[in-house]
Amino acid sequence: MLVFLDDDIEPLPTLLATHLDLHARHADEPTAVIGAPIPIRGPRDSYQHIAVWHWWEEQLARMERPGHRFSYQDVFTGVFSLPKGLFMATGTFACDLPESCRDDWEFGIRLLARGTRLLYTREGGGWHHEMRNHAGLHARKLAEGRADVAIARRHPELWPSLRLAQPVAGLARRLVWLAFRSPRLAERFERLAARVLPALERLGARGTWRQVQGAALHSAYWRGVAVELGGQSPARELRRLAAHAQERRRVAPPRILRLDLAWGLPAAEFALEAARPHGAELRWGAIPLGHIAAAPGHERLRGRHLRMELAGPLAPRLMVALALGAGARD
Repeated sequence: MLVFLDDDIEPLPTLLATHLDLHARHADEPTAVIGAPIPIRGPRDSYQHIAVWHWWEEQLARMERPGHRFSYQDVFTGVFSLPKGLFMATGTFACDLPESCRDDWEFGIRLLARGTRLLYTREGGGWHHEMRNHAGLHARKLAEGRADVAIARRHPELWPSLRLAQPVAGLARRLVWLAFRSPRLAERFERLAARVLPALERLGARGTWRQVQGAALHSAYWRGVAVELGGQSPARELRRLAAHAQERRRVAPPRILRLDLAWGLPAAEFALEAARPHGAELRWGAIPLGHIAAAPGHERLRGRHLRMELAGPLAPRLMVALALGAGARD
């Protein structure tokens, strides 16, 4: 068994025992365990520290939800374990990503493609002593932009899930334009923002601080995208990358399972667990309910995912179908 632990994480006393127990209970299939990097917050923390703390708590809360469907973006290797054989068979970590950024995500892509079960545990985590200041986070965002381009080239089927594929508008769109057309001017804006942030914090202008920080990090991310795309026109290279991703998606269509929930939830959950499809088309008898998307880079569907999906956007249609079914019986 291999256990990975970042040097800024203080392991909980229960870490090793929890990981060993989870692997023993799921020894029937390839399994990797993600331990929580629990962020620490103090009463005098800076806005920067609080922002990082909040981001981590949001990620951990999402993974703790019952029926959470894991994606490659959930693979944090700060506290992480898996059998050595699975690690070697998956191909170990990619060492050629820019600044070694997103290597955990890229490894997660290959893990999930193998059908690996991902588990999350807070008891098997550790206290995360995040020491990154604004300058460190700024450098990280620049590296993330470069790494996302590298991942899109290596795994074009994941294009829709990457930040660089998401539409932007307003100021965010103008910052993308600036990063592509005049990266030096974009960098000057980021440096100016870094000088303004401490003053905003001293004034207690938290809202303005968040806007300025967000704009600076957004600009840095897209400068990283431009650097990695290369060429005289990053915008044109980005369109080419998007077109290639669309072609790749048409070549490999996902496997969709059709389910009739009138059979009962236990039967539908059993069918999902047995088939492990990429997505599902749901009905209640003759009434269509909707789809569980075949999300690139996510776990294939399991029985435990169904109830969470039904409690989300599909809930109104399910309630209508149940009411119509009850009316028909009356």
